[in-house]
Amino acid sequence: AKERLGENSKIKLHKASIFNFKFHPESYDFIYDAGCFHQLFPHRRMQYLELVKTTLKTDGKFGMVCFKKEHGSGLTDKQVYESWSTGGGLGYTKEELTGFFGNDFKFLEFREMVNTGDNLNIFGLPLFWVILMQKK
Repeated sequence: AKERLGENSKIKLHKASIFNFKFHPESYDFIYDAGCFHQLFPHRRMQYLELVKTTLKTDGKFGMVCFKKEHGSGLTDKQVYESWSTGGGLGYTKEELTGFFGNDFKFLEFREMVNTGDNLNIFGLPLFWVILMQKK
């Protein structure tokens, strides 16, 4: 990302565990999750939601890509704890995600990812939801 942005970019990039990074309240205009949420153990979901909510500025945007239900591991929350694994990532229905995020975010876009075929410069598989939300 740094290479693509170039030296003069005013965009700040951070790579860290969301649970270990020291966030400042309402400090980001945009947060993008490229596969974190579907790897979370169930007890971390609410902490994740609070981090995203409190870190975004008023009207800030939150982009997310996560597995659709039928393309996730199929494990239940109980099975995640029994195996101590998400099995490669949990899948969610549109209803599950809108129910979880809907009280705090307005959905600007919620769709299946577009298949980009043989274009190696752009990732795109219809296994995922692509979601853009705005903090209420």
